Amino acid sequence: MGEIGDTMPKKKFASWEGKPNFRWVKMINGERHRITCKKLGLPDCDWTKEKSWEKAAAHFARIEAELAVAVLEPGAQSAIDLLERKLQFAKINRHVESDELESAIEKIERDHHSIDGFDTDPTLEKTLGTFRLLGGVVPDGLDSEQLSQIFGSGKLWRDRLRNQKQVESVFTLTEQVSKWLELEKNRGIEHKTYLEYKTRSKDIISTLGEQFDCREINTETVTQMYRFYLGAKIQKKRNGFRIFKRFVRILVENDICGLPKNIDSKLFEFPTIQPKAIKAYDDALVIKTLKELPERARLYALLALNCTMTNKDIANLSKHPTNGEYASMAWVDLKKGTITRSRIKTKKKNPPVVTYKLWKSTIKLLKKFWSIHERWVLTSKANTKLVGDGNTTDLVSNQWDNTDSPIMLVSFRTISGTACGSEPLFAPYRTLWLANKPSSVTDAHYDATTQATIDKISDYIGNKFKQV
Repeated sequence: MGEIGDTMPKKKFASWEGKPNFRWVKMINGERHRITCKKLGLPDCDWTKEKSWEKAAAHFARIEAELAVAVLEPGAQSAIDLLERKLQFAKINRHVESDELESAIEKIERDHHSIDGFDTDPTLEKTLGTFRLLGGVVPDGLDSEQLSQIFGSGKLWRDRLRNQKQVESVFTLTEQVSKWLELEKNRGIEHKTYLEYKTRSKDIISTLGEQFDCREINTETVTQMYRFYLGAKIQKKRNGFRIFKRFVRILVENDICGLPKNIDSKLFEFPTIQPKAIKAYDDALVIKTLKELPERARLYALLALNCTMTNKDIANLSKHPTNGEYASMAWVDLKKGTITRSRIKTKKKNPPVVTYKLWKSTIKLLKKFWSIHERWVLTSKANTKLVGDGNTTDLVSNQWDNTDSPIMLVSFRTISGTACGSEPLFAPYRTLWLANKPSSVTDAHYDATTQATIDKISDYIGNKFKQV
C-alpha cells in the first residue's frame, strides 16, 4: 500500500468494526455475515481496515458464490434470529458469550445443515463433555432442546430474553450519537471541534456498544467512561470524557435519560500529563536529510519547513484562492512565489491569513509535481486528493514512510518554529509564522511592515538550511 494510487475501493463493499472486534460485516441475501481479522489469518499488526479489506472482500465473495446455489435448511433462519437476539443481549450487557454466539451464527450460515439445540446453544457440547468426564450419565431419549434446558444455557437464556427490554432503534447509542453530531454541526461550531466530537464519539460507541440503550445511562455508565479515558496517555483523547458529559447533557435536555448524580464528581480527575520536550535537530542533519530525500518527499519536507504545513495542509493546497472555503484554505501563487494560508481552521468567511515567501527549491519542486487537477496542486497518480475525498489512507504519510528519513515529516514544522523563536529579532512573530490562531485583534490584523518581517523570517530559515 505504499504507492500513492493504492487505495481501498471507493464503493463500500462491507462495514468495518474496529476495536475491540476488528472485523468486517456484510449483509448477503438479507443475512448478516461477519469475519474477524483473526479468522482471516492476519497478524495483529495488520488488524486495520486498510490492511484487511482485500482478504475480507475475497471471503465475502466466496460466501456469495456459495449462497448462489445453497439454500438454508428449514429452521435455520429462526435459529439465526434467536442467536442474533442472544448476541444483542450479550453485547449490551458485555457478556463473554459474544464470540461463541458469533461463531454459531457463522457456522449455520456456512454449513446450511439441519438445526438442533447444539446450534442455538454453543455451550451445550462443552458442558455435556465436562459432565461425562466427571462420571455423569446422560439419560437416553432426550433431544437436543431438552439437553439444552437441563445441561446447557437454555433456561438461562430463556429467562434473560423473557426479561430483555427490546431497544427501540431511536434510543440506541448509534442513533443518538448521530443525532447529536448533526445538532452540533448545525449549530455552526468550528470544524476542528466537530471533528474532535466525531472522533471521540467512536470511543463512546466502542466502550458501551452500538445497541446500548441511552435511556439506561446512569452513574455506572459515567464511571465506566471515566475509567476508559483514565487510561489515555494523551491530553487530546482525555478531552473525550468532557465530550461524553456534553453528550449526556444533550440527552438529558431531550428527556432521553436522567442526569447521573456523579457527572460532575470531583473524584473524576486526571493526573497531569507532562508535555514532551521538542526534539532539537542539528542544522547539518536537516541539510543532509533534505538533500538525500527523494524529490517528492523532499517537497513535503520543504512545505513543512518553508510554510509549516501538515499532511492535510499539503493535500488541501489549492491552485487559486478559495474565498474562505474550509476545504482548502491555502493557495499557491507561482508568479509571486508565495503560499497564502488561513490562520484558523474554521468555515468562517474571510479569516485572517498569513503569506509565506517560497524558497527557490520549494518553487522548483512545486512546478515539477504540479498536478493536472483543476483545483489541487498535488495529487495521487490517479489525480485524486492525497488525504480525504474517499481516501481512507494518508497518502502523504504513506510516501514518507517509504523513505529512510531520520527526521519525521511533522518535525520539520517544529524545526522552522524553533529556528524562528531562537532568533531574538524574530521571536515575537513566532505565532504568526506558525499560522497559529490569533490571540489578539492586533495579532489578527498585521500590516505590510509585519509581512516584510515574515518575508525576512523565510529568508533567514531558508539560508540557515541552504534552500535559498
